[in-house]
Amino acid sequence: MKRGAPLKRTPLERRTELVRSSSRKLRRRARRVTNRDAAEAWGKGIRGKPCAVCGRGPCQGHHVITQQQLRRIARTNALDLQSLLWDSRNRLPLCEACHYAHHQRRRTVPRAVLRRHCPKVFQFARELDLEWWLEREYPS
Repeated sequence: MKRGAPLKRTPLERRTELVRSSSRKLRRRARRVTNRDAAEAWGKGIRGKPCAVCGRGPCQGHHVITQQQLRRIARTNALDLQSLLWDSRNRLPLCEACHYAHHQRRRTVPRAVLRRHCPKVFQFARELDLEWWLEREYPS
């Protein structure tokens, strides 16, 4: 393997974080979702729907406004993070292939798809003053 090449991570590794154990060794610990009921309800709203881009299934939930950006907004404006993360206006059904391609910047989700499948995300972004972010990530 080339030096400095990124390592491919499995889905389990993406859901875990490194923490120090008492013996000063690193071990993996699953990230905690503090409001699991809200997260499950968010995901149930996606099940059974076709992919918004290609029409295939099964689908995964895609945060239109990223979790990282929502954490930043919650921290700077003293808002409830869990209510922002699991707001149903901020979800888009994508199949695994389209979801991966979007995050790898190979084939981003067109803005027209957002308007058709989750028009409430624009209201959500307006409430958080993130319209500029939507314009940057999903250009017209």
